[in-house]
Amino acid sequence: MKKEKFYQFVPKRNVHKYLQTCKSILDNLCKKLKKEGIKANYYIVGSGKSHLVTRLSINGVEQPFDLDFNLEVDLDSFPEKFKKDLAKLKEKVRSELNKILKEHKTNFKDGKNTTSVIIFRLINNDKTEFSFDLAIISKNKDGNLQRLAHKNNNYNWEMIRNSKDIEVKAEKLRKKAFSWNELRNSYLDKKNYHSEYGDENSHPSINIFIEAVNEIYDKNFKNSNKQFSKSTVNNENAPIGSKDIVCLICNKIIGIKTEKRPKREKTLFNFVKSLEKWRKIQSYLIASNINQYKNSVLEQLKVNKKLAFIRNSKRIKWFDS
Repeated sequence: MKKEKFYQFVPKRNVHKYLQTCKSILDNLCKKLKKEGIKANYYIVGSGKSHLVTRLSINGVEQPFDLDFNLEVDLDSFPEKFKKDLAKLKEKVRSELNKILKEHKTNFKDGKNTTSVIIFRLINNDKTEFSFDLAIISKNKDGNLQRLAHKNNNYNWEMIRNSKDIEVKAEKLRKKAFSWNELRNSYLDKKNYHSEYGDENSHPSINIFIEAVNEIYDKNFKNSNKQFSKSTVNNENAPIGSKDIVCLICNKIIGIKTEKRPKREKTLFNFVKSLEKWRKIQSYLIASNINQYKNSVLEQLKVNKKLAFIRNSKRIKWFDS
């Protein structure tokens, strides 16, 4: 029997718990490295930075997720012993973190040294609950970022692909809810595609994220004087984000013209955003499937005890037909 597996977003509240744990641990690490003469700071990267953390679900069972961090070290502050032997530097970071994790009395296992990161896994009941990856990076003389990596026990600084423009584009998309939802849909769709049909090892999350950002950014900005494109709700094959959900509810279920009732649209949009369970109704919905969608929405509203509120609201009138 074929396994049913797909990626889904991890709720922010679940990410926050582990993120705070990691920050506490890495704060402690930077203090200990400073005592060794190494100036360092850390920051979250990848999907965690963009609030797009995903986890795999296999046959309905949610799998552990991870967070990625960069530990940026100042090469000018390095003691001579680390400048001459980069392997010692990575082992120093790994061993210090192992000590800190024991001091914190966590269930994290000792860090595993891989080609470009150190992996720390949180184990409970003999199963991985969560993990975080730590990459050691620095800036070269030209100010470009480089990652400490090794191959055949040879440790060197490798140049990192410049993703600064990607972060700028992502931030621009983030400022508009509809475009950000387009990006979320595209990112999740691509992750699931590569999981089912492609090779995930050759398509890491960061590459999929860059591809999705460029695609949605070009769609909304490239060769256009308008900042953002109009919604494509009438396209039956288009993925539906929160903004599209609002338009569909207003036009097909509530029966109002959204463009003529901006206050009602805004109220409903805020309501949709407040429900984290929307994604659990159905990841991708199409306009032709409105009847099935309507029933799911009504059921979800009942569960959240919002149906009576909306029906009796003076600002939003709900129609059953």
